[in-house]
Amino acid sequence: MLLVLFLVELFIYPVGDFALNDDWAYAKSVYHFNKYNEFVIGLWPAMTLYSHALLGVVFVKLFDFSFTVLRLANMFLCIITLFHLYKFFCKKNKASISALVCAFIIFNPFYMNIFNSFMTDLTFFNFSFLAFYYLNEYFLEKKWHNLLLFFSFAVLATLTRQLGLALFLAYVFVELINNLRSPKKWILPFVLFACGLTVLYLFELFESSRFRWDWSYQGLFLSPTKMPIGIETIPRAITKTFMIIKNSGLWLLLVLVLTAPFFFERIKKANRYVLAIVSATFGLYFYLNFKEHALGDIIINVGVGIESTVDMLMIYATDLHATSTLLFVLLMILFYAGYFLFAFLIGAAKWKRIKEMSPSKQIILAILILYLILIGIADSSFDRYCIFFGLFALVLLMSNTLLYSQRSFKASVIIFAFIFCFSVLATKDYFTAARLKNKMLNELAVNDKIIPERVSAGFEYQLWDRSDNNINWINWDHLDDKICLITRRPVKEYEIFKTYTYQRFVPFKTDTFFVLKKIK
Repeated sequence: MLLVLFLVELFIYPVGDFALNDDWAYAKSVYHFNKYNEFVIGLWPAMTLYSHALLGVVFVKLFDFSFTVLRLANMFLCIITLFHLYKFFCKKNKASISALVCAFIIFNPFYMNIFNSFMTDLTFFNFSFLAFYYLNEYFLEKKWHNLLLFFSFAVLATLTRQLGLALFLAYVFVELINNLRSPKKWILPFVLFACGLTVLYLFELFESSRFRWDWSYQGLFLSPTKMPIGIETIPRAITKTFMIIKNSGLWLLLVLVLTAPFFFERIKKANRYVLAIVSATFGLYFYLNFKEHALGDIIINVGVGIESTVDMLMIYATDLHATSTLLFVLLMILFYAGYFLFAFLIGAAKWKRIKEMSPSKQIILAILILYLILIGIADSSFDRYCIFFGLFALVLLMSNTLLYSQRSFKASVIIFAFIFCFSVLATKDYFTAARLKNKMLNELAVNDKIIPERVSAGFEYQLWDRSDNNINWINWDHLDDKICLITRRPVKEYEIFKTYTYQRFVPFKTDTFFVLKKIK
């Protein structure tokens, strides 16, 4: 699998000193950390970010600063986690099945796209899963070094995003459930949870004493603006929960197809009323929210139209690409097939009492529930957050021995092949377009003497110029001082100055970038 991944990365060629998506903001923290040996957080991220930046600094110290090096740092941590995932899956299932699921994880559109960037999503999942892995090992072996590793990785997760506190809370919950009549055993989990809170509090206190809190960081203890939590939090939490589950459908589909014969046998024996209520609830939410989330962020984050979305954000000039192609329709079907199968799984499941479950399942359930509640409170609508939920839900399903037939295995391989091709080709398109934009900016500067600051090429190129200046978020999308725009189609009040074409795979066609010049 690592050999295949290496060949895939040679094909994608994730090399280039340019930002992708929002990772310019996290790169800026690394840049400042490396240059001045002090941590700063920009105006963009509403998270702790520290351990994510620290990961980047370690690699930058070794190989110098560049976006390529930061992507390698992210990949390195992902591969370490992948080994632990495979090891965990192998405890219940054959090596071939474990390898297939791990391959499906890394070549999933959400994962592949973020794997090749310096976004925080996978860093948070990686530290969280490693914390879970060693906590599970502690429950199995009762060796203290595993508990220490759990605490260390949980702290790193919390210092990437505040939601890492769900890991500590999950540990407290599991210990309380299993030791209701032994209060003395509650002391340790509460102490570790208090220590985790203390680490976060000291971090926020230290940072707030050194810098003005004029950024968008939402601390748990200290914050420039207080997050409102009231009765309106409940419907918001429910909405976000359904959205994240829906976007996680593609993660769940492989296991559900793999176990299809036994899955349908379970449905036949399920309580029909429960199955009908659950299916109707999921279906109603899907119907009410189809237009809002069906074709928006999913397209952006799987890499089909992310470079064109930049144009849409900047000048509202383009439509999202590939929304009408057969390939994309098939991908959407897979997303929502997984979503509805997940609904049937809940309706047909024979749930054990929580106390009768294994520690690993107790921990994962607690993490998932706490994560969804915290997401609802934080009002986070990014579908990239489904990475965390989807992967932990997959881990939960893989905690059982999977019963499968030869036919369902072949069907799973076919689905994986389709997802694999889509993910790799779409990510290749992403880098090809970003690399071409970078070339266009350089040619405008060298041949036409138009400096990049006077060209609007998308927000990745607008928001950080390798200086230590603060970012003016109020005017980040203004065009008044721009001589040229780089976009997908002509725009009023601008004339076509140059045209660049490139071959894209998803959909397979020749695509075009225009350099537009303002009409005087």
